[in-house]
Amino acid sequence: SLVSSAATLAAAAAAKAGGAAAGSSVVLRGAQGLLSAAAAEGVVVGVSQELLASAVSIDDPAIKAAEAVLVLLPESCEVATAQRSTVAVLRRLPEFGVSLLPAQLTALPDKRQLLHSVLLCRTKRTGQQQQQHMDGSRGGSSSVLRVAPWRRLGDVLELAALLGMSSHDDQQEVRLLAAEAAYDGGEVDIAQHLLLGLSAARYAPAWRLAAEMAYPDRYSAQMAERRAHAKQLQQQQQHIEQQLLQQQQHEQDPAQQ
Repeated sequence: SLVSSAATLAAAAAAKAGGAAAGSSVVLRGAQGLLSAAAAEGVVVGVSQELLASAVSIDDPAIKAAEAVLVLLPESCEVATAQRSTVAVLRRLPEFGVSLLPAQLTALPDKRQLLHSVLLCRTKRTGQQQQQHMDGSRGGSSSVLRVAPWRRLGDVLELAALLGMSSHDDQQEVRLLAAEAAYDGGEVDIAQHLLLGLSAARYAPAWRLAAEMAYPDRYSAQMAERRAHAKQLQQQQQHIEQQLLQQQQHEQDPAQQ
């Protein structure tokens, strides 16, 4: 299979190089002439993709195995960089109350939809997070206390960059999404602060929200449309979470195996 063949190749390359740190150069030399450099690189990337696709949770050992395989490739490999970013996104999403499997993240047609979910899921905790919060409140540190995402905009912008939204316009779009979420969440001051920055940067799309906030009666139809879209995204996220829960229950119940 692809996993066994590439795992053998990767292990041999790393061993020849004296460890994973030097393994990438061996892989890119074509595994000592066994394959071309491009073919060797493609095989290693394929292994990582296959391992990620097989993961049934963020704690699945397959994800760490995928990361270990990617160590064999240099930072200059764009596909490997994208794979590393995917893993980083999967690990950070639970901070915002969003859970996805690697296959679900890859299948998302629009990464902006995921950012909407991140900005909307500001209060919900999964059962596991509730337990972690209770444990933290008994003396340990808790990292799951939910902070409204528009109050941690730097983290949201980092997440957007990992999703490939790193251009100036992309980052401004994320700020506008945060302003909309803050406004809908009742934190008008934060929404206004974000809009002032967007206006100063002459980001034209921000004027729609500014007009909506200044004249809510006149722009009530626009507000209703935007909030209906937000509700639809919330429902989609709830459906994904239900699928994840069902899959986890199936994995944990031996009678269903």
